[in-house]
Amino acid sequence: MNRWCYIFALMMLLSIEAFSAFIQSPIPPSTSKNFYYDTDGDGRMDKIAVRFLGPITQEYIDQMVDSLTFEWVNENGDSQSYSIYREELKIDESNARLVYADLSKIQNKFYSITTLSSLYLPSVAFGGASLFLSDNSVYHLVMKDGMAPTIKEARLKSYRGKSDDSLFLTFSERVLFLDGCNSYLEFKSARDSSIRVLPHSQVSGSFLMQGAVFVFDRNLPLETKLYPRDSIRLLVGCTQDSVANLASDNGKFIFVDGSYPFALNVPSMAYDYGTAVEKDEPVFSLLFIPSDEFEEEDDAWGISMDVLGPEFENSLKEELRMDTKESVDLSKLSIYYHIRIYTNLGAYVTGTSTTVMGDDFRFKNASTRLFLRWNFMDGLRRRVTSGAYLAHIAAVIKYNGKVVFRNDADNGAVTKVFGIIRR
Repeated sequence: MNRWCYIFALMMLLSIEAFSAFIQSPIPPSTSKNFYYDTDGDGRMDKIAVRFLGPITQEYIDQMVDSLTFEWVNENGDSQSYSIYREELKIDESNARLVYADLSKIQNKFYSITTLSSLYLPSVAFGGASLFLSDNSVYHLVMKDGMAPTIKEARLKSYRGKSDDSLFLTFSERVLFLDGCNSYLEFKSARDSSIRVLPHSQVSGSFLMQGAVFVFDRNLPLETKLYPRDSIRLLVGCTQDSVANLASDNGKFIFVDGSYPFALNVPSMAYDYGTAVEKDEPVFSLLFIPSDEFEEEDDAWGISMDVLGPEFENSLKEELRMDTKESVDLSKLSIYYHIRIYTNLGAYVTGTSTTVMGDDFRFKNASTRLFLRWNFMDGLRRRVTSGAYLAHIAAVIKYNGKVVFRNDADNGAVTKVFGIIRR
């Protein structure tokens, strides 16, 4: 009996000594391979990884580690301390020296930033981390930036084909554009969810490259054009941050703000080259001209708008807060024009009103310049003289009975001054 007690006591002593040796021999973390990551590419840190100098087991974490703390920037832009307890630490399945914590559940509390030193927050210290062991010893970790740059904000300014569109971007950090890439962005269409490379004609960076302006050729094919409510991201491998983190394929697509405004066009001057009034010539003509064929003419005066087509429908959906994939019912669309023309002394000359439905066959279901043209005649079909004229103008677009655009403030017609010169 005494012999078995002696053996049991000896085994216990050896176990305690082995455990004590285990406790007294912590495995230090690396001094150069500890990282913060943004794994879902949304511009917010969501993972912290610590590399040790030897293999780590779950038993080691349970018995030796107390917690891991780090300093990060909260959603208000202030530095804040966060703690991760041993229960939240996981061992990487492919590398027994790597321990990480998934912070995705709290990432929305963090500031949208992907760098350890930012011009956005010059007075805030963040990024430091410390590993606390169960014996009260502490390792102050050297952390590195493993977060790829992302787009924070995007706003498109459109000129509806009259000039090149401009896209204004703000990045999560300083961004460098790499040589050898013909494009730096790709976009996801809100209409069909397809992803395409976004070609640009010009790009210029802001101070220290934390923002950029992209300019797009007005003559780009419609399928390669960017529209408000589409979404974009940095193209894989064509941009990097100041520590060489490349934009990756897990980057999140960012919503593009902006809209194509409904624009009513009214010339300020026109030239009358007519010598005689044709017998059947109307005082006003309503013209349906394909937008890509329309050219400004100095011998025409009237009011016009570009209607139908993807840009117009996008503006319509934006105003109505329609789902981007919902189809526009053209039979519910109406465009109303109203013109009253007076001399500069206030004498009435002529006028007209007209309403056109969106499913009118003359639109041919395509982007169209709807032009209500005045043929320089008064109400008695007499050619007017040169001079200054006043026009009271109203244009209203309705969808399913709801007004989505009107040029006249407070329901009163807008007055425009224009000139006619007879040649």
